[in-house]
Amino acid sequence: MIRICLNAVLACFLLAGITLAMNYFLAERTRPLLISSLPTHWNLKDDLFVDFSDESGLRKYEIEVLLDSQVLYIAKEVILRKPKTFSIPLPKPPSDLKNKTTIQYRIKVTDWSNANLFTGNTTTLDSFITIDTIPPQIEVVATSPKISRSGSALVIFQVKDIALDSLKISNGKNQFQAFHYQPKGIALETDTQLFASFIAWPLQNTFFEASITATDKALNTTKIPIEFNKNLSAPIRKTNIRLKESFLESKIAELMHQIDSEKSKILKNDKERFVFINEIIRHENKMKIAEASTLITSHKSYVNEFVPFAPLKNSRVVGFFGDKRNYYLNKEHINTATHMGIDLVSTKQAPIVASNAGLVTMKRYLGLYGNTLMLYHGFGLSSLYAHLSNFCLKVGDEVKTDDVIGYTGSSGWSFGDHLHLEILVQGYPVALSEWMNPKWIEENVNNVFKLAQARLSK
Repeated sequence: MIRICLNAVLACFLLAGITLAMNYFLAERTRPLLISSLPTHWNLKDDLFVDFSDESGLRKYEIEVLLDSQVLYIAKEVILRKPKTFSIPLPKPPSDLKNKTTIQYRIKVTDWSNANLFTGNTTTLDSFITIDTIPPQIEVVATSPKISRSGSALVIFQVKDIALDSLKISNGKNQFQAFHYQPKGIALETDTQLFASFIAWPLQNTFFEASITATDKALNTTKIPIEFNKNLSAPIRKTNIRLKESFLESKIAELMHQIDSEKSKILKNDKERFVFINEIIRHENKMKIAEASTLITSHKSYVNEFVPFAPLKNSRVVGFFGDKRNYYLNKEHINTATHMGIDLVSTKQAPIVASNAGLVTMKRYLGLYGNTLMLYHGFGLSSLYAHLSNFCLKVGDEVKTDDVIGYTGSSGWSFGDHLHLEILVQGYPVALSEWMNPKWIEENVNNVFKLAQARLSK
């Protein structure tokens, strides 16, 4: 009887041992995973959390707060619910620590796995966080004195912060990138950066309220207004264009490859094809132009002093910026489009020159625009040349003032040999009447750079 009992006990121990061994050897051995980025700066106003995940569930955590390798205090918690994800609150450092002090957080997180003799898997992380309670300081150094609807303006400003993270320039509706600006002979204060950018007041916007917003890595934010004298009037022109059947036949044939084959099957005639091209394809082309003039990674300016854009010698204007064009076919109004550049005519296949130095950022056949070239000049400003018969450059080429960049033509949606010219500020077409006017450029661009130089030199 005793032997039977002993055998039963041994069997129980053996079964328990096998079970424990299986649990141990089959235990999940993946350590808890950090699933959120650790901050580098803290404003001490917002609560900070660090997130972990683990398939077996999270068991406990321990956080040591250290200053100069000395432990200030320890926070710990056992997590009984076995959550697979958990947000761990970071304890705030003592309030008497100075700004720019760096605190070390040593974080240990353990899961409910049976690994490591049933103590679980542990992840240990060290994070260094700098106290930053001071928001960015923004100072406008110089601006264009005024801005008009459909026009543009220049702003130069400086931002002081120990860890600047992002900048936004806004006109109240659209966002603009800021570009680093370093004039010769100017030494900036510690933690100070200087920026310059052109901003636009697009024709379609009736509201304009410019501002600069700076946010640092501690999420401190400062927003200030940019003061301009504002002119609400905008160029308004209307032109009636009577289409000929011969034009539709030739140009639609040239642009049909832009239309999806399935879509083209339901376009019954040249009238429907014209409307589709003039609306849908035009919109797609404009999006590609906006993208090319917005995706700017270079902070380099290619122009020392801007001059009026005059790319075509001995030319005359035959199409105006902001012109609302009504298209008629056999006396029937079939479509409307707004012209966002100017059209210049000279001799056939006339040479086009770069008025201001720049970088080639687009060279392609682009639907309605035909053979198209784009130059980037700096601080968000680009110029576009369309309907070309021939190119002289490739993307990535740098051009100097008066370099020949192409020749006029009638490629794309064109009624004859001419140049379609646009000036864009980070994707938004702006009035050519400003950028072809030497007085406007001197007062609103070149003098702004000179004023900034003088103020920063003091």
